[in-house]
This record gives sequence, structure tokens and C-alpha cells, in this order.
Amino acid sequence: MPTGTGSDVSLRGPSIAISTPSLENVGQEPVPSEIFRDLLRQEWIVTEVAPRPRIETLNDLAFPGQQDLKQSDIITVRIEDASQKQRGFRYEFIDIEIPIVFDLFTVKDRLRLYALYAECRRIIYKWMFVLRPYQQLYWDSFVEESEGLHRIWQGSCRVRATSLAVPVFSGVTTGEETPNITPEITSGTESN
Repeated sequence: MPTGTGSDVSLRGPSIAISTPSLENVGQEPVPSEIFRDLLRQEWIVTEVAPRPRIETLNDLAFPGQQDLKQSDIITVRIEDASQKQRGFRYEFIDIEIPIVFDLFTVKDRLRLYALYAECRRIIYKWMFVLRPYQQLYWDSFVEESEGLHRIWQGSCRVRATSLAVPVFSGVTTGEETPNITPEITSGTESN
């Protein structure tokens, strides 16, 4: 399993699970905010323009104040309205879509904000086809925000994690799922 490789090469092939509590035991429900928090922590490449920030889930950290930001930049990971859609007529499979938001905060300057954004984007593009339990990640947008706070630069990166044709009962993506195809029904009577 790749960990902190420092490479920009996009990973492809079988799904790879990162080390995170919700993926360690069979049968546990994946916790998307923890998965993406641990992905950012694991894959962050420390550079002069983007040193390692403090990365937390939204509930683990209150809104960061200037005192917190003087120690390090902060990224909070939060999940918006996750959705599931039934697939097929027998409802054995579902399609899952989970919108994830990375809220970026820095007191350094606008250039640091954009360096943090670029590193988040690099990580998502690298892992877009292999992050278990999802089949594909989509980079949606980055928005620089202003809440009227003086000398705090902030922005939001939006990402989507999707899985198609996931078995309803297991809820696990193995990468080998296929859409539900109803077999042809034959009458069982033969004509002579």
C-alpha cells in the first residue's frame, strides 16, 4: 500500500485502502470525512510554499481562530448531503455520491491559500481512480471566500466521491460490481 510516497503519478488499478479507523475492521461503515482527512495527512508533500497544515474533520475542531492559525494552516474536512440512488428493478444495487468539502484557512497570505488548494487538488487527482471504498473521485471546484475576517484567507475545495452498482446489503465496493441485469424469463412450456 503506498503511503506518503511523494509522487505525482496517478494511481490506477485495484482499489487501495488508506490507513484509517473506519476501514480497518470488516463490516464497519466507512466514515468519509475520516477517510479524506487521513488521505490528506498521508499524501501531503511538504514544500516551502505549502508546509504540512493541521488537517481535521469538522467535528474535531471548532472554527479556527487567529491564535490557532498562527501555529499552522488548517484544513477541515466536512461532508455535505450524501445520497444513494436505487439501481435496477430488483433494488439489489445502489449508486452512492458523497460531496466532500475541504475548508482551507491561513493567516500567511493569499499565495499560501492557493498553494494549499493546489496540494489538495494534486492528491485528489492522484487518487481519483483507486481510493477504496469509492470507485471514482471528482474535483469539482475551488472558491476563495471572505467572511469579513481581517487577515484570514480562506477557501473551499469541493470534491465528490462516487460508487456505482454497490451491493445494497454489503455496502462494499470491490471494483468488480456490474449493473443489475434482469435475466430473460422463459415460460417453461415447450411448443411441439
